[in-house]
Amino acid sequence: MSNTMFIEAQSADPYVQQLARNAIRLLNDPTLDRWQRERHIRRLQKLLLEHQAKADAKAARVAEKQARKAEQSARGAGSGGASAIANVSQVAARRRELRGADRKGIEVEMSDKETTPKGPVEVKKVRLARRVNPALPLPVEVPRVDSANDANRELAKRA
Repeated sequence: MSNTMFIEAQSADPYVQQLARNAIRLLNDPTLDRWQRERHIRRLQKLLLEHQAKADAKAARVAEKQARKAEQSARGAGSGGASAIANVSQVAARRRELRGADRKGIEVEMSDKETTPKGPVEVKKVRLARRVNPALPLPVEVPRVDSANDANRELAKRA
């Protein structure tokens, strides 16, 4: 029995933890001989290295993407073009400025005076046109039939 502990068992990644559990299980398996243990442990090491390479590549892509975003936002803020997006601090400063203008009684650019009517509003009464054909057809009366023989007789009478 092996008392070997793996640092991978302390990892935050559940996949790496599973690989460590598998390695411990393989080392403690009495049915495997030395050659089989080595082969299985090498396979687990290969899987671990592939997983770490994928994680490193993903972290590099994320870092590159964040750097690209930061560069674009810095370039956009410096040029003052239409593509520039306001920072949260800029929006908060503008809101404070507008709130202060309202308290002082100063007319703000976006006032509601333009939307309020200047006098009484006349409402024209419009009569809606009636439809010539109803939207849904009226139900057709179907004679009640008690049995299949009566139904056949009714159909024969109509034909």
